[in-house]
Amino acid sequence: MANENDWGQILHEWQFPEYHKHARGRTWYIVAAIIIFVLVAYGLMTQNFLFALMVIIFSVIILLNHSRAPQMLDFRVTDKGLAVNERLYPYEELQSFWIINEPPVVKKLYFSFEKSIRPALAVSLADQNPEEVKITLSNYLPEDTDQKDEPLSDLIWRALKL
Repeated sequence: MANENDWGQILHEWQFPEYHKHARGRTWYIVAAIIIFVLVAYGLMTQNFLFALMVIIFSVIILLNHSRAPQMLDFRVTDKGLAVNERLYPYEELQSFWIINEPPVVKKLYFSFEKSIRPALAVSLADQNPEEVKITLSNYLPEDTDQKDEPLSDLIWRALKL
């Protein structure tokens, strides 16, 4: 598995979908439509037209996103950094990593960036052995042992099936 390329020596390599496509039943769509209607009506009643427009745009984006299949992303851990498809994240841009391994609910690898304005990079571990990946990454980045749970945003998105 140790190939040389522009990103350096490949230490681990796998593919994962860009997002998890949730199965949504008829009830989910009915509840979502009611919530959207109430939020838009509230925005119009309070003359907050920007809020109403944002709710509509957000709803359309979720609907369009659900209508397409998730793209498969290529992920590589190399000796120079992390490669996601054709983008390399050098280790110098990264601050730390942590793994949340609670199958079957979540099995993800997270990376925090040096620039705190960037959200954590979440990578599905797919069929990878989390311990092997952890040992390899420990040679390049510190593990954030304070992180015991997945980010709240990921938890909310999964709970709402978004």
